[in-house]
Amino acid sequence: MTISHRHRVTALAGIAGLTVTNTFAQATPEATPVNPDAPLITIAEEMWATINRLYAGENGEYRPNYPTQPDDRNIAYLWPFSALVSALGARARVRQDEESLADFLAALETLEIYFDPESTPPGYSSFPPIYGGGDKFYDDNQWLGLDFLHAYALTNDEHWLEKSKLIWEFSMSGWDEIDHGGGIYWKEGDISTKNTCSNGPAAVHNMMLFEATGDPVYLEWAIKIMAWLEATLYDDLSGVYWDNIDIGGRIDRTRYTYNTGTPMEASARLYQATGDVTWLEKAKALATSSFERFAVVIDDNGVRTFPPTPWFNAVLQRGYNELYAVDPDSDPQFIEALPASLLRAWPQNLTDDGLLPSDWSRQDASSQPLDLLEQAAVIEIASLGAMHLS
Repeated sequence: MTISHRHRVTALAGIAGLTVTNTFAQATPEATPVNPDAPLITIAEEMWATINRLYAGENGEYRPNYPTQPDDRNIAYLWPFSALVSALGARARVRQDEESLADFLAALETLEIYFDPESTPPGYSSFPPIYGGGDKFYDDNQWLGLDFLHAYALTNDEHWLEKSKLIWEFSMSGWDEIDHGGGIYWKEGDISTKNTCSNGPAAVHNMMLFEATGDPVYLEWAIKIMAWLEATLYDDLSGVYWDNIDIGGRIDRTRYTYNTGTPMEASARLYQATGDVTWLEKAKALATSSFERFAVVIDDNGVRTFPPTPWFNAVLQRGYNELYAVDPDSDPQFIEALPASLLRAWPQNLTDDGLLPSDWSRQDASSQPLDLLEQAAVIEIASLGAMHLS
């Protein structure tokens, strides 16, 4: 008999004593359930139902695109699937109920098909080892390290803390001080670039591990990583971060929203942990600069749009949320703008299948397949917005 994802969710939801608890102090207040009928929660629930209808496979895995293309693999790569895991984690944190927690835990269970225990150190491959495997990316694994800590906070199960520590070992194995004085490479076995996307989330991961354990080693590493990022990939002119530096010292000056979101979140958490106002000022400066660069007014009501990179934008929203959590007097437009953009796009820009194109400012009538990655981001942004706005 094939055990479907929904079967597992039902089974988990029925476990006696499955409760939602917070086990360590996090900056983001997330212990108060929101109104389940609030607009943003409704969006998250409708998108989750649509993803299950269009992307779900038979055994808990998810397909990468809809419509499925002839040359598609039947299983999504780790990155888009991990985006769904993160989204379900945010949904569980805001809903604070057994059903949403069970969905999150079921996704974490499915995640294990990507795990490669034979590698040194062990880590998650970009494609399941049983189907041929793939490269191991440090950032892909770091996002999971954060998810495991959210699972730990929600369940009080030490298993998830240990999983996050295991990811830490893999992540920090990518640190190298020979080239450019430090930094974590983008991909295991590839020394061609060191990226903001493999260092920003590492700083957040270290901070969350410090919050969970009190071990000062994690705090020290977070500060060290942030110092390297500031010295190497921070753009003083725009106030946001460049993408990467290569082995020859050439900098890719592309600026993505998520590459500001993670240093912003790490800075806010560093302020929370140390009381050093310098970190708060850094987080506030990143919020202002990123908003000025990426948020563009698109209608007479002042609604803004962001670049057509929903998942990257979800990571930026994490940073805004964390800043607001440690500084409730910060400009409210930082946490309001992206959820407001989603509310504007929904449902007017939905496809006939109930999916949302990556450009939320318009209807995309093209026949191109829509990625699981960008649909998962809808759930996360709706959930992150609902934490403060519902």
